[in-house]
Amino acid sequence: MRFSKLIHITGHGATRSENVIEEEPMSLDVRKIAKESKQVSIMHARLSIMASRRKQIQERLEAVLATLSITKLAQVADFAEYLKSREEWQATVELMNDPAMRGDVEEGRAQAARGDGRTWREIQPRVRG
Repeated sequence: MRFSKLIHITGHGATRSENVIEEEPMSLDVRKIAKESKQVSIMHARLSIMASRRKQIQERLEAVLATLSITKLAQVADFAEYLKSREEWQATVELMNDPAMRGDVEEGRAQAARGDGRTWREIQPRVRG
């Protein structure tokens, strides 16, 4: 919004002024920001729901784990590790099925084979973590 004065000149040379509020057309950037802001709000709400659901599941699991024998507890731990490993491999397969990602990995391997690049020890001091 923009405030401005509108001046009217009457037929006798007298002037009259009034304050006017002018609506400025919303720029494309503002619309884009508003849309992104709404998307961020939706994402934040989803993350909040997921965190709440995760906490409920963890509490349920802790209650059950507290009642298991040591043998069954070890089996649950083994199964959880298996599930974690499987999830990681599925993510790896997804990434490697992406042609652009696969190309980047192949390019990196070729650079390493040629001796291009730097060792981790050279880069590590500059990595923030």
